[in-house]
Formats: sequence, structure tokens, C-alpha cells
Amino acid sequence: MNTQSIEPANRTFVRAASLTDLPPGGHLTVNLDGHVIALFHTPEGTFAVDNRCPHMGFPLDRGTVKDCILTCHWHHARFDLHSGGAFDPWADDVRAFPVKLEGGDIWIDLAPRGDSRRHRVERLRDGIERNLSLVIGKSVIAMLDDTGDAREPFRIGLEFGTHYRRDGWGAGLTTLTCLMNLIPNLRDEDRARAMFHGLCSVANDSDGHPPRFEMRPLPGNGASLAEIKRWLRKFVEVRDTEGAERCIVSAVRTGAAPREVADMMFAAATDHRYLDGGHTLDFSNKAFEALDHAGWDLAEPVLASLARGYATGDRMEESNSWRNPVDLVAILEAAFEHISDALALGRRASRSSDQFGRDALVPVILGDDPQAIVDAMLAALREGCAPADLAGAVAYAAALRIARFPVSNEFGDWDTAHHSFTFANAVHQS
Repeated sequence: MNTQSIEPANRTFVRAASLTDLPPGGHLTVNLDGHVIALFHTPEGTFAVDNRCPHMGFPLDRGTVKDCILTCHWHHARFDLHSGGAFDPWADDVRAFPVKLEGGDIWIDLAPRGDSRRHRVERLRDGIERNLSLVIGKSVIAMLDDTGDAREPFRIGLEFGTHYRRDGWGAGLTTLTCLMNLIPNLRDEDRARAMFHGLCSVANDSDGHPPRFEMRPLPGNGASLAEIKRWLRKFVEVRDTEGAERCIVSAVRTGAAPREVADMMFAAATDHRYLDGGHTLDFSNKAFEALDHAGWDLAEPVLASLARGYATGDRMEESNSWRNPVDLVAILEAAFEHISDALALGRRASRSSDQFGRDALVPVILGDDPQAIVDAMLAALREGCAPADLAGAVAYAAALRIARFPVSNEFGDWDTAHHSFTFANAVHQS
């Protein structure tokens, strides 16, 4: 029998039943202080567990016990009767209650079990690691019901996504960050759902991928941030992922302000045209938004996860679609030569986005004449439009393009409009 000698001061036992009510091999259900408890009398001892299967609530007293393993008859989850531990990660452990036999009666300890918060965190990590959406959902609901704060599950998802996907930052982390951005604007009852979908995206995006082994920062602190910035851009240029990553973590370790590190990262992400169909700059922007939520202490792994995308992303100046039938890259390169002068003239004019006429500029941006678009944007800068205001006008035009996009288009066409918007938004935010 699993009888125990337990100090009364440390335990809270209540009488559950007479041993005569529970013959060998039998089971019994009792209700004690709001707990519905299943009792099992086995050759190994008398055991008590919560009668609800932690997977989906099936009554465990209707299960089968063999060799001290309780099997639920609904989805065949299996539990060790000694501890309540589940052999199937998707099921979660069932609560087991200490039992003692005394004077022919069965006594059960109803004292609260261990650290419930730690258990919820562990279960959330289990769910993300094994891509178990039900486990993720139950853990997130419990955590938000407890604290109302989504930052803890967000940090767990962020840390997982940056460590367990060799290719680094992916669409899953972007989705998670987008939904975290929305949390303050959602009703309380919708916040858990948003976090659930974001964490499931991270789990799905990482599923089956090997982990990412992080580069250590350069030893010492001899290099300046300006030097590291130059090195990063050179390593990206020659597609050296490892060199780029070591520059990123070293830059963070210098103690530079987040704004200075962001300047370095965005410069490297825009040295080439529309890297990886716009994903690289979008991911970079989302990484900084994620750090705004999670804290700068995660900057090294989060920003380092971008390195592979910087170095290996497709460069649109090398693609046929950006060279033919119109050479967009040539138009851009010519325009870049005039930006400094346009900004200098604009500083003297100092007009707002409304004054330079966004309503007139947006239709031009939505047109099909690349040269006219570039000329109109340079003119706006010369007239005093601030770069951030101009970027905002472009992002607004990109949003309109999505709103007006014909539903008859194929999914790939929608992706083109979608990526244009996320890239334009990243430019505006950066």
C-alpha cells in the first residue's frame, strides 16, 4: 500500500471513504471540498487522482488501470497513478493526491500542490516545442487569467523562435509580434486568442527545423560601433552569415543605445534593393518592435537571428523582374544621387506631410510610371517633406493598394501587394 507517515502540521488530510467501500481492483468517486476525486484500489496500493482527464475532461474513473498505469478511454492518455505524470505530452499531468490508510478509512491530502505558475510556463514551453496547439491554448488562457499580462508568454515564444530555427527570424515571429502589437487594443477576452495564434505560428514555423547555435561576441571591447557597422555591411555584401552575426552580437555588447544599433541594422538591411521580397526589412522592424515589448536584455539572440536573412536574401537588383521591361534599379540608383541635395533644400523649406500634398502624391505612387513616382518623391523632399512623412505617404498608398486589390487575383498576386505594404511599413517605422 502507498501509505505514508506524514506530519499533520505539513498535510491537510480529510476522510474520503471507508476501505470497505473500495474493494481490491475497484474504483470509487468522491466529492471533497469541490474536488471530484477518483480512488483506485490496485495491487500496488490505493491511489487518488483528479477525476477529470487534463486533456479534455473525460471522467478517469471510467478508464482502465493496469500495472499502475491509468488509461483514459477517450483519447488513450496514460498516467502514472503514483505521481499523476502523463506519458503523453499532449495530455498534461493529472493531479495526484497523497493517500494514507488509517483505522480502515481512506484519507486524502487536499493541500494545494506546488508552484502553479511554474507548471503553466513549463506546459507552454512543452506546447511550443512539440507544436501542440491545445497545450499552447490552455497554457496561455491560464497565464492571462492569472496575471492579465501577455508579456511573459510573448517572451517565451520570442526566445523559442530565435533559438530553435536555424534560419533565424521567420514569419512565425513576425505574426507573434504583430499580434502582441494589437494586444493593448483588444478586449480582455480576445487577448488570449491573439497570443494563442501568435505562439502557434512560432511553433509551426519552427517545427522540424534544427536549432540555431549562437555566435559569441568578439572578445574585449576594443572595436567601436562605427567600425562594427562597417564590418557588418561588408560581411552582408559578401554573404557571410557568421561574420555578420558576430558583428551584431558584438554591437549589442558594446552597450550602444538601441537607436544606434537600429541605425546599424537598418543600414545593412537596405544596402541592397528589397532584400528577400521585402521580408528582411520587415523582419528587422518586427524584431525591434518585439524588443520594445520583451526588453532589451533579449537583444543579442533576437537581432542575431536576422543575420542569415541579411546575408542570404535575394537581391532584387539581381532579378530579371526589376530589370525588365523597365530597369527599376537604374532609376533608383540615379535618384539616390539626388537625395542629399533634396534633403538639404527641404530642410530650408520645412513643410509638413499635409503641406507637400500627400493627396496629390499618393495617386502618383499608385500609378505605373516608375520614373514619375521617383520624381514626385524627390520633389516632395525638396519642398520640405520630412523623410518619415514621405515614408508614411508610401505606406498609406501601399495600404490603399491592398484595399483596392481585385479579389479575382491569384494568391501570389496578393503576396506581392502584401509584401509591398509590409516593406513600406517597415521603412516608415524605421
